Amino acid sequence: MKYKKHPILLSLMLICTTLIFIIDPLGISTAKTKAANNIVIIIDPGHGGPGTTDEQELGAKYNGVVEKDLTLITAEAMKAELEQYGNVTVYMTRTSDQAITLANRAAFAASVGATAMISLHYNASSEHNFYGAEVFTSAFGQYYATGTGLASCILDELSASGVASKGAKTRIGQSGADYYGLIRHGVTNNIPVIIVEHGYIDNETDWNRINSVSTWQQLGIRDATAVAHYYGLQKGVPLADITPTVIVAAPSNIMLPDLTPPTNVSVTISDQDPSGKVTYQIKATEPESMLMYYTYSLDNGLTYAPLKLWDGDSSQTSSLEVPAHYNGNLLVKVYNNYELDAVSPPALINMEVTEESLPDSSVSDASSSPTVSDSIPETVTVSDATLTSVSDSSTTYLWADTLQNSLDKSEIVISPVQSKTNGLLTKTIILISFIIALVLTIVGIILIRISLHKKHRRR
Repeated sequence: MKYKKHPILLSLMLICTTLIFIIDPLGISTAKTKAANNIVIIIDPGHGGPGTTDEQELGAKYNGVVEKDLTLITAEAMKAELEQYGNVTVYMTRTSDQAITLANRAAFAASVGATAMISLHYNASSEHNFYGAEVFTSAFGQYYATGTGLASCILDELSASGVASKGAKTRIGQSGADYYGLIRHGVTNNIPVIIVEHGYIDNETDWNRINSVSTWQQLGIRDATAVAHYYGLQKGVPLADITPTVIVAAPSNIMLPDLTPPTNVSVTISDQDPSGKVTYQIKATEPESMLMYYTYSLDNGLTYAPLKLWDGDSSQTSSLEVPAHYNGNLLVKVYNNYELDAVSPPALINMEVTEESLPDSSVSDASSSPTVSDSIPETVTVSDATLTSVSDSSTTYLWADTLQNSLDKSEIVISPVQSKTNGLLTKTIILISFIIALVLTIVGIILIRISLHKKHRRR
């Protein structure tokens, strides 16, 4: 063969093959996180279209504004800011009020070689009680890793503006794939996609913060700053290469969302002032995600006060005002950042008891008090309210691309054995690749030595 006359060339080819196996032993594309000299960012202003009734085109519609208009304003500001940095090319999926399918948005991103796609949104909920910013990402592999890294930078920037952070989250549909269509289409096209929810336009807490054009533009600037930070870009300065500054390991298993509410929720009355001020302590546990909000009810769960942010670890101290001579139950409801909630057993507030007759021990958890046990049957208000609150607590996302029902725990069947098998397969491939690389290296070295020996003999 021709290669017999060129053993050194053959040896170099074998060594190059070895390096390929070592650098990418699984043969999968990792271009999304490797060093590069230019990235392509797609900004997707959520929704859009001339319709006046189609929720998919309009998005959320409250307080005299329509989501599709807000997302376009934010996207334009984000693009203008991001283009001031070196090493980045920026595109938008739409620049006017036009309807574009989710599949076409992802296809456009793929056609221009997108490094990542960021879809901008504003939120709303069926109960109009939630507030804060959140980011959704894929639950799978490198798409999760890149999305979570980007999300952490964006949420840091948004938090600096005063918004509450609900964290980076995943959501799985009934099929076991990512719930949101744009994220699914991104995975199909090998593009990490995140959905950024900047706040709730139907809630007073957020709306008071995001109710002006200048604010929508400022949020876009913060989004751009976050993307630049994630990729290590510098304004007006092209770099030799760029690498993400936030490294998240790609998980081998599906990063499932939290499907369960907080547990061990309880409330204790710690002080009752004769003026009507009641101080209470809440305890709760949330091992899978994070505690987000709490609220209280003085009418056995018929109505609740506006949500407050949970700012403790496993306990939270707060206070409320009650009328003089008030005698009744206090319930608290605690939410995690997936909007799943649980209700405490009742605690008794009894302002008719005088300070002199109120021993220190009587201001403990009223759930152990005989008075409360006699007045509230065990079956009843608490357990029923808890079940109702958990089943109804999933947010209705107005911008979802399908009519899938809210995720129920029974909708996903993930086999642990399959996950272990995938992990074992990965390790096996890496081991085989390493052995091949080692053998090819040895063969290459031998061929080089033979070639040099032959040349030496000729001389």
